Amino acid sequence: MIKIKTDTRLFDTGMIKMATAAVQGTKQGMTQAMRRFKSDALNKPPSCPVKTGWLAAHHVTTVEVMGKRVRGELTVIDTPYAASLHEGISRWGTPYVYTKPGSGMKWIQSKVLMYRDKYTQDEVAGFVTGLKSVSFGRFAKGFGALGQVVSGAGAGAGAGIIGIGAVIGLGALSIAEGLIGNQQSQGNK
Repeated sequence: MIKIKTDTRLFDTGMIKMATAAVQGTKQGMTQAMRRFKSDALNKPPSCPVKTGWLAAHHVTTVEVMGKRVRGELTVIDTPYAASLHEGISRWGTPYVYTKPGSGMKWIQSKVLMYRDKYTQDEVAGFVTGLKSVSFGRFAKGFGALGQVVSGAGAGAGAGIIGIGAVIGLGALSIAEGLIGNQQSQGNK
């Protein structure tokens, strides 16, 4: 009788390192995507309407990690009129007349539609950078294929991203949510 015993503790530790690095990398990528998204909403036509500057000054981005999910959100705070202004209809049902050239309705939603690939690339770049930062020490040769998967992950940018879409309600917009587990399973095929 032959007994074979396999110790997978080092492999398990490596997988934990990878998952942690993937989440942190995705968070950094999402932060970059949210900065770009806010800048685009405020500056690229149709841009945020500006009369006094209050509305533009109250666009706030947040990035939070919830387990293996990373969520980015752009919210317009302390401006009860933001949603109606974004939709182009006043609270009284009349169309807004935007006075600043280049500004107009849907200044947030339009950026999601026009530039979602750039935002996704920022997120994926962070994810890839996070994975590349993992050191496996003397066992690195066993993970040689991982370097190729990580390097090639940018080619299928967004394969593990569940989607980018606009959800507007009460002046808030959520642009993206990345599933790290999905990204890893896509990259290991």
